Amino acid sequence: MRKEIPSLAESDFFVRWGNRSVGELFGTISKDMPADQPGSLTPRKSVDILAYILSANGFPPGSTELPADVAQLKTISIGTK
Repeated sequence: MRKEIPSLAESDFFVRWGNRSVGELFGTISKDMPADQPGSLTPRKSVDILAYILSANGFPPGSTELPADVAQLKTISIGTK
């Protein structure tokens, strides 16, 4: 049985991820992606996907690269629009 893949853009993204941490999203990406080989991404590739998802949802780039460290990422709130 295949898992349903939730939308990661626009209002669907904020309904699911608003008021959660960037670290939680990173953990989900790390554990569930890619669909055909869940958990096979390196931490760096997971954080690159995370940065793309945040950018696609209108978040501005930061002054430093996102760390591939879940503890640090948990300190960053996604918030709502």
